Amino acid sequence: MTIKSYQASSAIPAYSFVKFNDEKSIKAASVATDNIIGVTDSTNTTENDIADVFMPGEIALILAGGTFSAGDALTSDENGYAIKADAGDNIGAVALQDAVSGDIIQAIVTINRTFETSNTNEGGDTTPTTTPNGTSPNSETSIPSGIDN
Repeated sequence: MTIKSYQASSAIPAYSFVKFNDEKSIKAASVATDNIIGVTDSTNTTENDIADVFMPGEIALILAGGTFSAGDALTSDENGYAIKADAGDNIGAVALQDAVSGDIIQAIVTINRTFETSNTNEGGDTTPTTTPNGTSPNSETSIPSGIDN
């Protein structure tokens, strides 16, 4: 089990998404585009206390801030609670159970960042396109030399 301990830079609710405040401390995630690093355990943490964080690959309990279904990708609301992710959101977990706001459910901590890239159309106009992990929606996967496919 991978649980890491960090100093809280502010109060952090139990069962919530967190992000780095700096390299040594964390705080509750507060928007869907935050770079979530994990989910806190069952302890409400006050400023300067140590918070235990479930890291990617771990099954953690998380507090629902909205309605979602098992299998939905989750991100953070303004309180660090889990809500269903939309296109362009950073993902912090995948729900293992259905939930309504206020439920505490199991989720697998899964970090997926979204990066903004741009596409140029035939007219020369550039439009931003948000894609998971910086991949282009039109890109092909290349196979390194020396590997047969």
